[in-house]
This record gives sequence, structure tokens and C-alpha cells, in this order.
Amino acid sequence: MTAAQTPPGCAPAPRNKPRAHWLPAPAKLTNGESPLKTIGLASRQSTAADFKRLIINSCGKGGRDEWVRSSPLAAVDLRLAHHPAAFVGPGCVYAAAPVARFTSHWGLPLVTAGAEAHGFDDKREQFALTTRVGPSHRKLGELGVRLHRRYGWARRALLVYWDERGLDFAAFTGHMFIGICLVVLVSFPFLGLLYWNKKLYNKEPSEIVELKHEIYVWRLTAQRINPASREETAVKCLLMQKVLTLEMLLRKKLRTFHRQISQEDKNWETNIQELQKKHKITDKILLVKCLTVLGCVILMFFLNSFVSGVYLDLGWIAILGAIWLLVLADIHDFEMILSRVEWATLLFFAALFVLMEALAHLHLIDYIGEQTALLIKVVPEDQRLAVAIILVLWVSALASSVIDNIPFTATMIPVLLNLSKDPDVNLPVKPLIFSLAMGACLGGSGNEELHA
Repeated sequence: MTAAQTPPGCAPAPRNKPRAHWLPAPAKLTNGESPLKTIGLASRQSTAADFKRLIINSCGKGGRDEWVRSSPLAAVDLRLAHHPAAFVGPGCVYAAAPVARFTSHWGLPLVTAGAEAHGFDDKREQFALTTRVGPSHRKLGELGVRLHRRYGWARRALLVYWDERGLDFAAFTGHMFIGICLVVLVSFPFLGLLYWNKKLYNKEPSEIVELKHEIYVWRLTAQRINPASREETAVKCLLMQKVLTLEMLLRKKLRTFHRQISQEDKNWETNIQELQKKHKITDKILLVKCLTVLGCVILMFFLNSFVSGVYLDLGWIAILGAIWLLVLADIHDFEMILSRVEWATLLFFAALFVLMEALAHLHLIDYIGEQTALLIKVVPEDQRLAVAIILVLWVSALASSVIDNIPFTATMIPVLLNLSKDPDVNLPVKPLIFSLAMGACLGGSGNEELHA
């Protein structure tokens, strides 16, 4: 048997001591009897040779997710291979819960120094044979209350470990702003050179487009007629005459259209003034309200990154801003607002998140991250970050040019997060996220060209 590793924060077992012990099977529990008491009675009756049937099962290394996956599987393997009389451990809550359910089903006691959660207090079914030798969350809370009452403490302070928040809104916006400025500095001169001597005309009117289609249909019909007889020849001549008449009409309309475009190019200032009069702002009060709410929402986005007292996520800030604007706008026709919501887009993203969660439960995300980590580990350690950035950038660009970049980005984000948490790879997450953003944006442009 290969013993599992201890979780982070726990003292590892000495290597020169055995990881597994054995113990004779305990007697059947009586009402109210603790599994720990039964193990103690059995251990006093056993000899050194018989001290073999107590399995010590602990969490493995690699993070909480790996503990949860590996601990119940290890418990099943130990049960089938050695038929233990009891289990000791695991200590972490997430790994102890499935192991405790298994041992209860097998009728074996489980002794653990962890499993502090309140759910383990239920001794009726799932955790009937689970004994905790350490304090539970409830007991720790009762201890704190009694200490406050005993010494009359009036002021309290709570020490909370705040995990790294990763990439926040302000950092992402600041880094992307630099990239956008570089793109603008390159794109505007290039577009100026590309279109410096070209006029961007408006699209042809619908009557010209319909006329071209009609000419195409008549010409195609005339070409399909085989002039084998005099009547068929006469019909084909009539159709071609119809095509010539329509082509003359099309040339006249195109000349008129080009003259209009030329006149519009000369009078572009007048056209802009007419557009400003036609589409002028009719409700300035509503405009002020919209700008005020928008400014507050953007300000809260940045405060969420800098002020630790803002506990709302970006999504909640945006929703509260929308509700605030609806209240300020005083719009009575709420159904008109709902009719303008892009429900198809919202359902698309909802289904996309459901799909991502399903892929995570199928461990496909973990598998992709593991294969990517194996590929990066081949590179020397001082070059891994550069290789990872290039790999993520170009893979995301090529993939996003074939498939839509939004679902690809949503799929790759958990992969990069898992990759950054791998202690053997030891890569920062921010450069990987920026590489994904740049590559997906670049590939999305290619995807639009393919669709066009």
C-alpha cells in the first residue's frame, strides 16, 4: 500500500515510520457507544503482530480539488485490498465528507482530527460512525462566546486571510490601455495610407440592387433556351431585348446615383448639419442621468480594485447601476425596455457557462491544463514564461480565427488558472491572461473576415 500525503498546513508523517497499521475488527457498536471507544478497546486486546488493520488515510498534495478526487478513490482501493477495521483521516473537510459516507456504508469507524464543519454533527445516517478528536466549528464558536462573556470583552477583531484576488478591473484596463494605444498608433497611419486616394461611397440603393437582380434572372432565362425552332428563337430574342432595355435603365440610374454621391461629397458639411438637426438630443435631462449613472458604475469598477471595503462583484455593480438608471429615468413602459434586451445573447452566455461547468466536472479542463503543463515543463525553467506567452498567444489567435473567440476564451480561462496554480510550472497568471486576450482579439478579426 502506498500511503497518501498530508495536506498543506499539516505536519508530514516521518518517513522512517510506517504509514499503515492494522487492528483487529472492533466489536459491534452498542447504542450511544463511540467508534473511538471501540477502537481503543480493540487496541488494548491486540498484540504487535495483530496491529495491522487500522488504515491511516490522509489528503494528497496538489490542492483541495485533488484531495477531494483522490481521497475517496484511495479509500475504496484500501478497502478492497486490505479489508481494514477502521480509517483514521483524512483531515480536510472536503476529502473527509465522501470518505465518511463510504465508511458509514461499509460499517467501519472513521477517526479524524479534522472535519470541523457543522454537517458532521449529524450522527443519524451518513456520519454515524465518524468521530472527531479535534474541535468542530461550533465548539470553537462556543469557546469564543464563553471567553467574551468570562472576561467581559466589548471590542472584537476578526483576522481573515484574504486570498490573492488575481487580475482585477483596474490592472486589466491599465495594461490593455497601453496595448490599445499601440494599436491605434499603428492602425491610423496604415488606414490613412490605404484609403488616402479612395472615396468611401454609400451603398447602392435598393432599386438598383433589385434591377441588377432582375437583369441577371432574365439573362439566365434567355441562356437556357435552346433555339431549335423558330418560336424558341423568337422568344430568346424577346428576352435578350428585355435584358438590353433593363441594362440601359440601369446605366441611367447609376449615373444619377454617382452624381448624387459626388454632390454629397461636396456638401458634406451641410449633410452633417442636417444629420445633427435630424438626430439631435431631445431629452438632455435623461442624458445627464445616463452619464451620471455610467460614471458612477465605472468609478465603482475601479474602487472594487483599490478599496478593500467594496465586496460587490463587477456583475452586481453593473446590475445595480442598471436598476438605478431605470428608477431615475422614470420609464413607465417597462415592456418596451424588455423588448430591446438581446435575450438571445444572454441565453447564449448562460448556456456557455453551463457548458464550461459541465466540462469542468468531466475534468476536460484539468486534462487540457495538465497536457499544457507537460508541454511547458519540457522547456528550461528560465524560458518557460516566454514559451507559455507565445504558446497561449498564437494558439488562441489561430483557434479564434476558426471558431468564435468568446467560447474559446471562456474555455481557456480556467485552463490558465489551473496552469498558474501548478507548483511545478510556477508561472504568473497575469501574463497568460493578457496573452489570451490579445490572441483572442487578433483571431476574432480573422474570424470576422472569414464570415464576411
